[in-house]
Amino acid sequence: TQRCVVTLEPVVAHLDVEIERYFVLGPEVEVDEILVSPDDEEPEPLDGTCLDLGEIAVEELALALDPYPRAADADAQLEAQRAAIQGGAGTDAARSAFAALAALRDQGKGT
Repeated sequence: TQRCVVTLEPVVAHLDVEIERYFVLGPEVEVDEILVSPDDEEPEPLDGTCLDLGEIAVEELALALDPYPRAADADAQLEAQRAAIQGGAGTDAARSAFAALAALRDQGKGT
C-alpha cells in the first residue's frame, strides 16, 4: 500500500516481479575478462561467501513500485477542486489576502 500523490489516500499495488541477477565470484573482475553480450547486464562481483537476498529483493521491489501512485478518483477530485476555486469559492479569500498585502506595502511606502 502506498499513498496517492494527489489525495494521500491509500493505493494498493500488485507487483509481479521476476528477479534475474548475475554474479561473479572473487574480487572486482575487469570488464574485458568476461564475455558478455552488450544487451545483457554486467555481472556483479560477489564479495565473500554470502549473498544478501533481502537487499536484492528490496532493490528490485523499489524499482518496480510506482514512484507517483495515483488513486483511481484522483483526477476527478482535482477537477472538483479546480471547479470550486474557479467558481469563486476561494477567490474572495485570495483577494482579501492580496489586498491585505497590498495595504501593508502601501503603508511601508507612506512612512
